[in-house]
Amino acid sequence: MNHKTSILKNGYLIINKKVNFIIRIIDKIGYFLFKFRRKKFEFTKADNILLVIYGGFGDGLLFTAVLKSIRKNFPNGRIDVLTNKDIAKILENNPYIDNILISDIKWGYKYPLVIFNIIKTLKNKKIKYDLAVCFRAYFDNGILPVFLSAKASNMIGYKTGGFGFLLDKTVSWHEGMHETEHFLDLIKQICSNCNLNKPELFYDIKKTKAELLEILQKCGVLENDKFIIFHPASKDERKSLSYKQSIELIEKLLNNTDYKILVTGTDFDLRYFKEINIEDKRLIGLHDRINIFQLLELLKISKFIITVDTFIAHLAGISGTDTLVFWSGITDIKQWGPLGENIKIISTGENICVKWRECHRWCDSRNCMDFNIENSVKIILECL
Repeated sequence: MNHKTSILKNGYLIINKKVNFIIRIIDKIGYFLFKFRRKKFEFTKADNILLVIYGGFGDGLLFTAVLKSIRKNFPNGRIDVLTNKDIAKILENNPYIDNILISDIKWGYKYPLVIFNIIKTLKNKKIKYDLAVCFRAYFDNGILPVFLSAKASNMIGYKTGGFGFLLDKTVSWHEGMHETEHFLDLIKQICSNCNLNKPELFYDIKKTKAELLEILQKCGVLENDKFIIFHPASKDERKSLSYKQSIELIEKLLNNTDYKILVTGTDFDLRYFKEINIEDKRLIGLHDRINIFQLLELLKISKFIITVDTFIAHLAGISGTDTLVFWSGITDIKQWGPLGENIKIISTGENICVKWRECHRWCDSRNCMDFNIENSVKIILECL
């Protein structure tokens, strides 16, 4: 059964009813007090631009899809990015931006703790930007105009996170669009001929691949070995396969193929891998042994990728390797689905969950993750 509930609540992407109510009151007062604030500025003439985005690795990878086009339209302009450590890692070596300003954000109730860090980061930068573009539409990014107003003469963003009265130009947020299309809507305000490009990372491919092969050899994977990548877990446990599902999938693949199975993840996922507890030399854990760039090279040389709804699904999209993604019911496929013709997404149809973004870290039914592993393995075997 599909639950087609809107994720917009009173025009905001703020689920908490109390916070939603408070922000509505603040905005009503703000729009009244700042109704004459709007300045006439030709955004296409900006010389110094600050792009603002906070989120995870996947958000950062999708964000790279607009950077080439922005640089093409502002070849001599200064383009800086204000972001957190995860996205900063994705943007490392990116030739389309000049500087990366890092100030981490803690989510949820810890959010107020980082306000002073953001202020300090902006204060230390002695430049006044002609324009700041706020890319995320949620509350954690919505409050950013409060701090940006002192460092940017003009601001563009969504009002769905609150404090829209501080923006000089607000862009409508449309449900059902991919996140990269939301990004494109924003940059169209500064360059009408801007377009989306394929998400990309920048690194020394030859050096990175050599480092990867050395790591794999130490783990018992030789250069000519055939292997499958399996990424069964996420920090958000609601997106993870159950231990039973992972064990069944691994055992069926080991019994029906001669491939090695490399299980990826961070040190956080290592506990999950240990719980699988299958003794087989062809099952190898690579948890926290490779960096993001090495991971992309690993995906490129693998025969197949199996993953849940997490960053690696987006990375697989640019790897070119055939990929099967187990999609959870808490994430909108239309907005967050990985890009790439090599991607096959399977879901139970329970999308979006009626309690999207409201459900607990672990719900009892997990109907959205009730996948038929036997049928999934058949799909995988047909692709090998």
